[in-house]
Amino acid sequence: MAAGAIGTKKLASNVKIYEKVGTSTLTEISVDDITVSTVPASKIAFVSYDYAGRVNYLVLSDVTGDGYNYGFFAYEAGTPGSGMDVGTNDTLAIRNADSGGKETTTTPIEGSFSVPGGRPGGMAVTGSGKVASYLTLKSAVGLKRTAFDLAKNTVITANDQYPVWEKVQCYNSTTGSWYPYGYTGLAQALAFSDNITVYFDRAPQEGGKIRMVVVY
Repeated sequence: MAAGAIGTKKLASNVKIYEKVGTSTLTEISVDDITVSTVPASKIAFVSYDYAGRVNYLVLSDVTGDGYNYGFFAYEAGTPGSGMDVGTNDTLAIRNADSGGKETTTTPIEGSFSVPGGRPGGMAVTGSGKVASYLTLKSAVGLKRTAFDLAKNTVITANDQYPVWEKVQCYNSTTGSWYPYGYTGLAQALAFSDNITVYFDRAPQEGGKIRMVVVY
């Protein structure tokens, strides 16, 4: 992908690239969102070509991780049935910020889940409003501002260098408030504190990015 091609097939200048997570809805991404050097054939869900044999439409299977909605899990345990009462299912939602820094919570989805409420994670949803997949984020704690390169939108942890997601969610644990998602909010969060925890979905070599930043 870094060479602008899939195997021997070049990407058209107007190529449309989408990503899905299992049976989730499609999320449009760009070539720049793909941080791995190669995409395995098993991760290509669909590809089509234009008149010149260039790739003009591409669907990937969870290559970038950008198909998830990230934030804090809002989890409610269901109630067991008794007698004529059938009980209720667990519900899961994501609590995060919009582009203006206002807290939002996605519509709770029923199912059977095993996640602690309030923990940072991500959720992908199907077109029919079901959970296609969910994951808990990994963390690196005690970072300083100097770990961040805002010009390159990267951060260095004890073990790796990560790209920061362009829609990174930033939360202030001291004030209990959010910043606007993205790089503007990140700069505001870093200006508040030099005690920082970052959350990521996977190793950078596997396409991982910083999905959340929490300042204290």
